[in-house]
Amino acid sequence: MGGPAPGAGNRRVSGAKPSPRWLDRLTGWQGARPRTRARLLAGLCAAVNPRSLVSNSVTLAILAGLIIADTRSGLQAAWVLVVILAGLLPRLYAARLRRAGEFERDTDRKALGFLAVSAVYGMIWGIGPFLMLPTLSGPSLGIFLFIMVFGTIMGPYAAMPGILYVRLATTGTATLVAVALYADPVVTLACVVIAAWLMLRTDVWRRYHRTLRRQVELQEDLEGLFEDSKAHNRELREIADTDPLTGAANRRAVMRLLEALRPPAALLVIDIDHFKRINDTYGHHVGDAVLVELVRVIQAGLREQDVLARIGGEEFVVLMTQTARYSAQALAQRLHGSIRDNPVKVGGRDIRLSISVGVAAMPPVSALTGAELLKQADAALYEAKRKGRDRVESAPQRRPVPFGGPVT
Repeated sequence: MGGPAPGAGNRRVSGAKPSPRWLDRLTGWQGARPRTRARLLAGLCAAVNPRSLVSNSVTLAILAGLIIADTRSGLQAAWVLVVILAGLLPRLYAARLRRAGEFERDTDRKALGFLAVSAVYGMIWGIGPFLMLPTLSGPSLGIFLFIMVFGTIMGPYAAMPGILYVRLATTGTATLVAVALYADPVVTLACVVIAAWLMLRTDVWRRYHRTLRRQVELQEDLEGLFEDSKAHNRELREIADTDPLTGAANRRAVMRLLEALRPPAALLVIDIDHFKRINDTYGHHVGDAVLVELVRVIQAGLREQDVLARIGGEEFVVLMTQTARYSAQALAQRLHGSIRDNPVKVGGRDIRLSISVGVAAMPPVSALTGAELLKQADAALYEAKRKGRDRVESAPQRRPVPFGGPVT
């Protein structure tokens, strides 16, 4: 779990710089990947929400109410109110970061912002002991010290242990100083023991943090592996669906597209006339070069959504979605004329070609399947060859299927 997964663990946020060591120590994110740091920050922002403010404020108000009812001090009541309102500071900052949503940008600066807000919040808590302790004794003192411990250690420290260190340095230190000044030695000794215990038990939050961080890193590794797997599958699919000579789609790819074809659509089946003569005259290497050049010429005349596939030796298919019959016929005529009038240049030779084209279309209202459309285009191509080649022929237009009626 500790090591990075192949192809995933070493991913870095674009443009991210290594964090300074002092900041690593301050946040508790030593050695974390930039993306991990961003996710920990996002998790921290998600944990610091208004719901937690309500629960914390209600608890604080109830406990503080017991003390204020005993002391009847307006100054102490004002401090409790300020503490409750100050609880908005980290939540407003978290809400601002959530709205921006770009945790991977300036992550260190945003983390420092959280630490600064936590320091201010901790100092506001730290004022309380100097206001409260001079007038408290007995049960009220015990309740108040419990409140201070509660205010020091409660927080989403698993996401950023540095916040705990800041709160211990502000609220915790202020409480110990006030206890030493205003409380009797027994209470002071008890608070020192509690403080020492809390410092020793910071390993609990560090352990929580390591667990959370490992979970985040494992999720990143799994996501990286998943993305690598998807990319690898796309590459394999492209290889499986691509004609290795021409780079056009192959028969397997076009048959899959035909299965999902919906009207209106059209199909051209193109065959190079007397291609065997080219192989016999110039050799198969020239014939292969002719096929590659022909694909380039045809592709140049197609739309982005049109698909060109090689389905046989010198036979090609052009699949056009959202295309009417007249548009397919016009394209077939353009391709036919362009190839006939412009010799293909291969190895310094000008090789004249002609093609025969069969055109079939699927009207907007049609019961034709993609396989049937291919059969119609094949039949039109056969008709073009029967009439002497070097021409375009279209399959007969089928009438729309009447609702509930037979296909004609």
